[in-house]
Amino acid sequence: MEIVRKYVPIIVLTIILVIVWVGILLFSKESLSTINPKAEEYTAPLNSSFDEDVLNDVSKRVDDTYAIPPSSFFDMVKTEESAN
Repeated sequence: MEIVRKYVPIIVLTIILVIVWVGILLFSKESLSTINPKAEEYTAPLNSSFDEDVLNDVSKRVDDTYAIPPSSFFDMVKTEESAN
């Protein structure tokens, strides 16, 4: 009988804790999980075509503003043909 008296408060507290835990989980799931109304807007596909005029304009501005044009770095790569 002493063993039962020893463990009954622990069992009761554990059951209360589990009930509170489940209640908090259910409450938080209901109140905190919402879908953003703009989610469909965010997942819409981008325009699959590029505006070549804009890309050419950006490329021209890069070439005009940098002291060393980025295209010169592509010429610096050694290939097997030029190494021999």
